[in-house]
This record gives sequence, structure tokens and C-alpha cells, in this order.
Amino acid sequence: MEWDRWVLTLGGRYDYLMMSAFDRNGSEKKTHDQAFTWRGGLN
Repeated sequence: MEWDRWVLTLGGRYDYLMMSAFDRNGSEKKTHDQAFTWRGGLN
């Protein structure tokens, strides 16, 4: 977005992770994580 000589920049990112692992006894451990991050700048 531009206004006069200024430029506004916005951005976002979404990350998702799902993981499973087995221990020595054969038991499964499942985990997941997620995050949204954003940033903005004015030049």
C-alpha cells in the first residue's frame, strides 16, 4: 500500500508441525505445534 512517498508492507506466516516417535517399548508419542507470525514495515 502506498501513500504519498510512504510504502506500508505487511506479511504473515503460518507454520504447523506434526510428529510421532516410538520409544524402545514400542509406545508411540505424538506431538504437534502451530504458530502464526506477522510483521509490518513503513518505508
